[in-house]
Amino acid sequence: MALALTPTSWQETTLRASDITTINKYTYGLSSWHSAHKVFRVSELLFRRLEAGYKGILHGALNHRILTTILAVLVLAGSLLLIPMVGTEMMPESDEGEVRLDAEMEVGTRLQLTDEKIQQVGRLIRDAVPEIKSMSSSAGGSHWRGTASHTGNMRISLVPQAQRWRSSEEIA
Repeated sequence: MALALTPTSWQETTLRASDITTINKYTYGLSSWHSAHKVFRVSELLFRRLEAGYKGILHGALNHRILTTILAVLVLAGSLLLIPMVGTEMMPESDEGEVRLDAEMEVGTRLQLTDEKIQQVGRLIRDAVPEIKSMSSSAGGSHWRGTASHTGNMRISLVPQAQRWRSSEEIA
């Protein structure tokens, strides 16, 4: 509905500030509604095309049931053949440049024997792993960790990854 103003009525009309605000809100609302309407029309068109394509594929599959079944079996078989290529780790391997070793002997083993064995393992590791930057070991327990004299651990820091040819996982 178009509003026609004659020159005389326009000249005689006075507008209040509240009327201008109302007109601006109405104009903005129309502009916003027009943009939204355009988006809805475009999306409706896309969804109708998608629905038509789906109906076509569905009719084709129902009209060629044997071919559809064979195709589904081939896709399933192909998927099953790809299983060996799928990794089982949920998190990728990360090389933090450190290997930790926890050792446990029989309960009641003397601290001195546990320490000797940890030192012996340390010498074996030092000979077998040239990528060691530093190594620390401890034998026996502490009250705050709840361990006893029959346990020990080692922390092996490796040189940066660029300076070694094996990953920390391979070294461990």
